[in-house]
Amino acid sequence: MCISMGHFLKIKLLLDSYKNVLASENKIQTEKFIYSALQIQDENILYNDVKYSHIIFCEGSAASLNPFFPALPFHLCKGEILDAYIPELKEEYIINKSIYILPMGNQIFKIGSNFEWDFKDDKPTELIKQQLESSLQTIIKCNYEIINHQAAIRPTVKNREPICMWHTQYKNIGILNGLGTKGALLAPLLAKKLLVDF
Repeated sequence: MCISMGHFLKIKLLLDSYKNVLASENKIQTEKFIYSALQIQDENILYNDVKYSHIIFCEGSAASLNPFFPALPFHLCKGEILDAYIPELKEEYIINKSIYILPMGNQIFKIGSNFEWDFKDDKPTELIKQQLESSLQTIIKCNYEIINHQAAIRPTVKNREPICMWHTQYKNIGILNGLGTKGALLAPLLAKKLLVDF
């Protein structure tokens, strides 16, 4: 299937750009979060000697280890993608047929993805690379070059419902996670809902 009217959002570019804006305004810190350093007070939260009114955890797959929300129905899933240089393939369409072939510009295409429920780590594997290439070869009949191979862990939820809630005991601690493949569309709406529900 060729999708001619579809669009996609370059999430990494969006996040990196927004991170740069926040950094220029001194509104972001990039460091490893230490749960045990969080001090919960009656009306505020203290972290590294800075006082905050609220904290909302948006941690991706790391949320499955969050001690404030230990019983959430995460069922993590590993996925792998390839970046391929395909000079003869038109960039007019997103192709979706067992795998997706997503044009990124300059004849670079993202090829993906798989769903692996039983995995040992978040590293790319040669087996999945071969499977993705095999699927690619059934769809296109032109030369290509694999230029990158990545893997990541999806914060998949068992019931496929996003996690958008405040802590039952600590009223100013929230979580927003498990948004799935429509996360870019759902995040603004759910973030607004979270604040309205506070």
